[in-house]
Amino acid sequence: MTMRTNTTVCLGGSQSPTCKRFMTKVRKSQRVTASFRVDKALLEEMSIFVRDQAGAPLYLERGSFIEHAIRRELDRLRFQIQSGDAREVGSIGNGLSRRI
Repeated sequence: MTMRTNTTVCLGGSQSPTCKRFMTKVRKSQRVTASFRVDKALLEEMSIFVRDQAGAPLYLERGSFIEHAIRRELDRLRFQIQSGDAREVGSIGNGLSRRI
C-alpha cells in the first residue's frame, strides 16, 4: 500500500529561506506472521511486561515490542561486524553460540 504525503523542505539562512513543497510516496511495510520457538519463561516475562506497560505513557503492544527488539539486535550485530569485532557476533544474547 502506498500513501502520498506533502513534505516541505526549506533551504537557506534564517533571514530568507527558500521553501519548496514536494509530494512524496510513503510505502507501508507489509506485515507477516512469524512463527518460531522461544524460551517459555522469556516469553512470559515479556508478556507480563508489555501488559503492565500497555497504558500511558508507553502504550506497548507485543508485536511492536518484538519488532523493535529484533531491529535493535540486527543494528547491534551489523555495528559489531562493521567495527571489526566479528568474533563477538557468534555469541548471540547470553553467550550461547547458535545457528540462526
